[in-house]
Amino acid sequence: MMPMQKNTGVSPITPAGDDRIHFLDILAGAAIIRVVCVHALAVYSVMVLRHPAKFLLLPDWGRILDILLRFNVPIFVLLSGFKYKLSEVKHPDRSLPKYLFKRSLRLMIPFLLWSVIYYILRRWLLEGKNPFEIPGFSTTLAILTGAEHPAYQLWFVPMLFFVNIFYPLIKKIIPCYLFSIPLFFAIYFYSSTHHLKMPLNYIEYFIFYDLGALLCVLYRSPRHRSRFKYAAIGFTAAVCILGFWKFAAAGRHIPVWRLNLYLEPAIALSAFFLFSLIPAKRTMKPLASAGRYAWHIYILHAPIVLNRIGYLIYRKLEIASPFLIPVHVAATLAALVVVILLIKKSRLERLLF
Repeated sequence: MMPMQKNTGVSPITPAGDDRIHFLDILAGAAIIRVVCVHALAVYSVMVLRHPAKFLLLPDWGRILDILLRFNVPIFVLLSGFKYKLSEVKHPDRSLPKYLFKRSLRLMIPFLLWSVIYYILRRWLLEGKNPFEIPGFSTTLAILTGAEHPAYQLWFVPMLFFVNIFYPLIKKIIPCYLFSIPLFFAIYFYSSTHHLKMPLNYIEYFIFYDLGALLCVLYRSPRHRSRFKYAAIGFTAAVCILGFWKFAAAGRHIPVWRLNLYLEPAIALSAFFLFSLIPAKRTMKPLASAGRYAWHIYILHAPIVLNRIGYLIYRKLEIASPFLIPVHVAATLAALVVVILLIKKSRLERLLF
């Protein structure tokens, strides 16, 4: 008999010796492409339909598409919590002050650099004002907290910085998930029901970070990993039901925030469970690559690249068909690939990202 080949757990996507959990990259890739798609839908809504990109104002096809594409931020926060716990397990002797310092630099240096870049570009290209005028204290504070950022998508970074810094401190006090999960869900419920504004609503993302850390513990346990398949089926069914409920309830004047309250955790968890079942094959390589560069894509895709391409399609070419939304997305992703390759070639990647 041939000896049984040892399962090394190495993906065909990457060379031997790479210990990455590849479905995390694939999930991040799918989520970041969904982010570009939902923002492209928002551009279409503003430029063509001439109204703010709000769920209830979209036509039926837009509302369905909006449901399918939203809730990506909770997925990224959940992935961050998973990776935080994985890093903690791999480096049990790492001191908390050292982690907080390195993590702060990792997030805030690119954020500050891109905040300056986007501030200059916005005032120069979009507002026609002096791009080098120093903003006042209130404007600076709004930019740093993400409340009014010149690149609206970068609100995510101060939120993630806040969660990354305070979550380990809270877990030192409440290490048991049986207590921390209900506490963070109560905070999430309070923030959602009281409609807290940025940056006060950042507290609601603790629940996703904690769920990600808990999923890391369960995923690394062989006893629990076999149950992921059943969890995936259950959560997928729940998300489908909630999604149809949201679409139907929109016409019955049920507050959308109340539906989002249930949809956000359900979609984040179901996405994690489903993608944990996907084998790492070469057919998944494009999504895995997008996941590894999700941070780059998120920072770069809007408002300059996505909005400028949308402006060329909808305003310059005067074409208003919704079928051009995927063309808009494809053109944006192609432009981002070129920009990212140029940045890597210039050796500025470590500074900018």
